[in-house]
Amino acid sequence: ERKYINGQLVESRLVKTIELSGIENILKNESVSNDTSPSQNNYVFISYSSKDKEYADRVRYLLNDKNIKTWMAPYDIPAGSKYTHVINDAIENCHCMLLILTKNAQASEWVEKEVERAVTYKKAIISIHLDGCQLNSGYRFMLGNQQIVSVKTISSSDSNMKKVLDAIGKL
Repeated sequence: ERKYINGQLVESRLVKTIELSGIENILKNESVSNDTSPSQNNYVFISYSSKDKEYADRVRYLLNDKNIKTWMAPYDIPAGSKYTHVINDAIENCHCMLLILTKNAQASEWVEKEVERAVTYKKAIISIHLDGCQLNSGYRFMLGNQQIVSVKTISSSDSNMKKVLDAIGKL
């Protein structure tokens, strides 16, 4: 089942999340345009497992609500484009990466590729740890020297989420 919210067709499971969390405007078109040229690098690239899309949507909404531009698949991938090219360019040109770090993210080969690209491009990676999972070997290698912030809820009232927002603002 699908439903229209703010003129966008949304899957029913996301509609339930939106209605339950009180985020009726989650699909507002506040993300960065599809132009990811270097002059547009004032956005945060959100990396997440598709299994954690509801978390990612909440993070995206929270950042946009704080006037922080975001880039997040699939919203910012133009129709008919090659995902690998667009995602690579978006990472290369972003201000920083916000990694939604979960067991699902660590199991995703695509999230691992995104993090590897961010490391290669020397991007700041801000990791929010949501499910208390232990870092696997690959993530210990890529993130072992970085602060990982444990977040209980994706909310501006969560003290650790406030730290994440402050860190993004200081970059």
